[in-house]
Amino acid sequence: MTRPGPGKFEGNASLELSEVLYAWVQNGLVDEQCGSVDTIGWHALILVADGDEAYDQIREADIESVTSPELGILVHEDNNGFFTYEIFETFESARFVFEDWQKDDIAEEDE
Repeated sequence: MTRPGPGKFEGNASLELSEVLYAWVQNGLVDEQCGSVDTIGWHALILVADGDEAYDQIREADIESVTSPELGILVHEDNNGFFTYEIFETFESARFVFEDWQKDDIAEEDE
């Protein structure tokens, strides 16, 4: 496990996986997104399953992150440019958290 030093990926468990996920984001490879780095932060939901090329990329970057045949990944970038991720063992659990972020984003827009 790589512990990144100070920088964009500081605090993430794996620098390699952080870089893979960030590249996906830069290429628009997310399933859903909400928010803005100017407000509550930008959030995205990424869903991958065993058999997907993306699943294999995660396995190569950080084998310890692969704990089930489907992974829900939430990524976040804040207004300071810090990029973080969290991996869930099911699509449903990741979507549940993402939907809370969407509600927060809507509430922020209404203020």
